[in-house]
Amino acid sequence: MKISTKILFYYLVIFIFSMSCILVFFVETDKQTIYDKVKQMSLDEVKSISSKMDYIINITDNQSKILISSDTIQGILRDGSEQINFSNQQKMDNYIANFMNFNDNISSIYIFDNYGNKYSVDYLSQTKAISLQYIKKSSWYDKLIKLQGGYLLKLNSGDENSSGSQNYISLIRIINDLNTQKTIGIMVINVSEKYIKDTLYNENSSQQNFILLDENNHNIINANTDNNKNLLKYVKYNSNSYSAIQDISNKPYVITQLKNQYGWKVISINLLNGLYTGSKNYDLLLLFAILINGILFVVGLIFTSIIITKPIQKLTEAMKEVELGEFKEVNIKTGNDEIGELKNIYNIMIVQIRNLFEDVIEENKRKRKAELDVLQTQIKPHFLYNSLDAISSLVLSRENDLAFNFVKDLGQFYRLFLSNGKEEITINEEITMVTHYLEVQKIRFSGKFTTEVDVDERVLDIKIPRLTLQPLVENAINHGIRGKIGKSKIMITAYYYEEHIILSIEDDGIGIDDMTMENIKKGVFNGVGLRATIERLNIYYNSLNAMEIQSEKNKGTKIVITIPNVKGV
Repeated sequence: MKISTKILFYYLVIFIFSMSCILVFFVETDKQTIYDKVKQMSLDEVKSISSKMDYIINITDNQSKILISSDTIQGILRDGSEQINFSNQQKMDNYIANFMNFNDNISSIYIFDNYGNKYSVDYLSQTKAISLQYIKKSSWYDKLIKLQGGYLLKLNSGDENSSGSQNYISLIRIINDLNTQKTIGIMVINVSEKYIKDTLYNENSSQQNFILLDENNHNIINANTDNNKNLLKYVKYNSNSYSAIQDISNKPYVITQLKNQYGWKVISINLLNGLYTGSKNYDLLLLFAILINGILFVVGLIFTSIIITKPIQKLTEAMKEVELGEFKEVNIKTGNDEIGELKNIYNIMIVQIRNLFEDVIEENKRKRKAELDVLQTQIKPHFLYNSLDAISSLVLSRENDLAFNFVKDLGQFYRLFLSNGKEEITINEEITMVTHYLEVQKIRFSGKFTTEVDVDERVLDIKIPRLTLQPLVENAINHGIRGKIGKSKIMITAYYYEEHIILSIEDDGIGIDDMTMENIKKGVFNGVGLRATIERLNIYYNSLNAMEIQSEKNKGTKIVITIPNVKGV
């Protein structure tokens, strides 16, 4: 039998027996209890609506932060002038339109630079023509400036006399230059009344008649009908939260209000139907009925617990492992009823969740690896420019042999640097590339440092990610040796140890202070090449500690890379 059939059968028997014994109807037990429940339900409904409204505002705020930090918007506003640039106009409008295509809550976006030039995309036919002059003349403009980049919420862009058929809410904020923190523009993002209604209204809710007012008690999503105006007279606007039952025109209404952090009010005014008005005293009858039905309920509950709830309890216990982050399938004995179907569906869901987690993790790894690969494979033009300057100086100084060696090493370095686009190269090729790089740098820095390379022949043919060592050698020269007085030394070693290959780069330069080392361990530092190399190796070898940095101030730095799981060397 299905659970629904079991419940119907057992409680139908209990109900018929109970009705034949007492032959009475239960009526109102406690009107105040009913009222309290109705008021609490209404308050919960209003809180839910308020939370949804906060969600709309918060997500719009986050989207506005993405916009104002965009390089496209920052660049165009920063370079603005009194004469609008139509190329920038088209570029900005395309950027805004593309952004709105992925954010359906936004109905229009207006951006003004300091010269009054407007960039906008507007899907709201009733939106007024917003201008920088209108914003600066508004009573709330000074408050907007004092927020220093914070946002203001206004109904219909702050136009109290707006008479459009549909309202909208506007999130308005100053745009500051991310570099100088100077004001370079103003942004207005509008969310339509239709989107708000679609988000706030719940088809399964018992309370659909609610009103949303702004801080000035202007209606946001409900028309100001005569009926609403009459009902709003009974609302206590000064209260932050309350729920009460009040007679209006001889009809009981549940009036509930909740004020949010923006001063906006969610008000629910609903007719209280189905109230019982009986005045007879049924206390004795009720007591007798409760006694008889209590006994029957206990008997019925025992049978229900044995026949129905026990399998549910077993299933619940088996599912509790999800709370601990263990997504395991449950394996308990069930029948062919709804509990058995629930178990089967749950197990299918667990399998799909595990597969989804694996897919998401792999996708993120692939994306991150691609980003780091692009960063690592960028040829640094400044190194080539400096090298060409050095070659020019050598030629002018008639040091032709030295210039020849410089050009030869530079060419060999770039040939290996490009590696025909290969993602992996052998340790031998990586060491050779670094050796040519060091020879070029020796000539550039007039013999400021010497090098020592010690490589175990067994590891020469092992493949590693291209550009594993070169960024670290460059880092050693720029941040370790360059600032040291006198000559220095760079040592590169590679050897095989317990099925691992150890690569190390060591210099006797100025070293790293303790605070900087702590920041490096936490991942908070500015070295793009070092950070990219660390993340790239961790992803490539699926490890959190593929690279170790050892350093002491004024004594040098040593970087050790551990390549795991290398067998048969």
